[in-house]
Amino acid sequence: MDRIANVPRPSVSFSAPPARGPVVLPGLAVLLMALLVTGACTQQRQDDDARQPPYFASLRHDKSWGRRGPSYDQPVLWEYQRRGLPVLVIEQTPQWRKIVDPDGMTVWMHRSRLSTRAMAMVRAKTPAALYRSAGSGQIIIAYADPGALLRLGPCVQVRCQLKAGNIRGWVRKSALWGVDTKAAAKQVRPD
Repeated sequence: MDRIANVPRPSVSFSAPPARGPVVLPGLAVLLMALLVTGACTQQRQDDDARQPPYFASLRHDKSWGRRGPSYDQPVLWEYQRRGLPVLVIEQTPQWRKIVDPDGMTVWMHRSRLSTRAMAMVRAKTPAALYRSAGSGQIIIAYADPGALLRLGPCVQVRCQLKAGNIRGWVRKSALWGVDTKAAAKQVRPD
């Protein structure tokens, strides 16, 4: 089993400026950093808003709440306790997303609870084989249990690449939830 060692962080020290008068550089540097961070956050928000439903997202937190409508005043219908769970976004307002979970339940969730990280869940009833490459007749390198959440890579023809730790393999698309928006939209239960 691989082990990640604790790597010491480089130390950063600041020295006092020379006593020649007021120094604007540190304040300017802080302002510049604030502008850069704000710009990056704005760019991420614009990227999120640019996506048009239907599309897949994943749960950002260990606990997320699905509500009856797009407001904190609406009652909680479901509490999701699985970070990384892929969900299908089928409708959106500026702050809220109407999602479908892998069981076909439809709820509203605040956009802050969702991530754009591409994840997939094994939907097969039996463990899904992970193949070394996308082609047919390949060697099985591992199995993913039903319900397993894995990082989604590229999809080619009938297989998608999945990643978990140091394992990377290809699985049949039909065994996954979080890949095909058309098939997932058919599973939506009526309200």
